[in-house]
Amino acid sequence: MGDVVITHKTPNTRRMVEAARDFISRPRGILTLWGTHGNAKTVVLQAIVNECIQAGIPAVYVPFFHLDGWVREAFEEHDSTGECGSAWVRYQKLCDVRVLAIDEFEKISETDWRNALRTNLIDCRHRGGLAGQCGTVIAMNRNPSELDSAIYSRMRDGRYTFGGHAPIIRNDDPDMRPLLKS
Repeated sequence: MGDVVITHKTPNTRRMVEAARDFISRPRGILTLWGTHGNAKTVVLQAIVNECIQAGIPAVYVPFFHLDGWVREAFEEHDSTGECGSAWVRYQKLCDVRVLAIDEFEKISETDWRNALRTNLIDCRHRGGLAGQCGTVIAMNRNPSELDSAIYSRMRDGRYTFGGHAPIIRNDDPDMRPLLKS
């Protein structure tokens, strides 16, 4: 997060930025940022991806709704021959990318399909993180403890710390959007 300047340095934002910097230096495990709207969670995810890409580390930023649509679309295409032609190939790309930043993780209507995709993806990313092969950063507004217990268990795995902080960082700093100028 080299050129990103955080001017609103409350303890929550400071913790979030410290954890993000540590994640960038060693992208492994699952780092979850959650809390109120407008306090730079998305900006931090995007900064992590940008820093990783500049360092030559493959990284992807995607809101979960778009991730779900991209995988689901492959079922409608009925083409398993192209590079991204099948849902399985697309899912595997998400499992395999070195750094995956998922925004708005909980902002989807619940269906069996989405719950299975989310649970399996987090399990795959968790196992890859334990092996040191990948790192995942998640941003959301809702408390992660409200998610399926299998997902929440992996998010709070005590084998990960980021900048000396637990793997789940709550940021309930005030909404900064009203202070932004065009």
